[in-house]
Amino acid sequence: MDAGVRRDIVRRSRTEWFCGKSCFSSTKGRRGDDAFYFPESADCDSPRLLWVHGGSWEYGSPTTDGYAQLASKIAIRSGAIVMLPDYPLAPQGNYSVIMDHILHALRYLATAKLGGLACDPVAGKRAPLFIGGDSAGGGTALSMVLKLKLDGGWNPNGIDTSVPNELPNGKMLAGAIFFSPW
Repeated sequence: MDAGVRRDIVRRSRTEWFCGKSCFSSTKGRRGDDAFYFPESADCDSPRLLWVHGGSWEYGSPTTDGYAQLASKIAIRSGAIVMLPDYPLAPQGNYSVIMDHILHALRYLATAKLGGLACDPVAGKRAPLFIGGDSAGGGTALSMVLKLKLDGGWNPNGIDTSVPNELPNGKMLAGAIFFSPW
């Protein structure tokens, strides 16, 4: 992890799931904790990025496969608070379950008092909100962007006329990042 970045592990309510024998990931047992990466300069106006890890929806976690290093580098170089949710993998997680988990993570990132920052959720509306992911996570992030676009929560041009139905306090996505190693 890069110097100047702090990692917090957070358990949000109702996000716990179990990776048992039928789960292909090497990280077995109780799962569902999210990893947050805070640059030293983080404040209430810092951009917030939800990063969805790859792994064919069957492998990976926020703390394996180099994601700690990736999130740390993104945080320190961009000044953004980075959240990596531990979404349910197949067979526990299917498309609907994963999308629901990611939407709840995005809502949490948009409004939560993160890392000891005493941010008012309404005042936090100023902090730009982004979503991104790699490989299967990039596909999931793209699916979420399309869902929010249809529901009015996508705002890449700074236009404030859309009425988001999915994100709280009038929050809208400011942008997205998709990456595939293939």
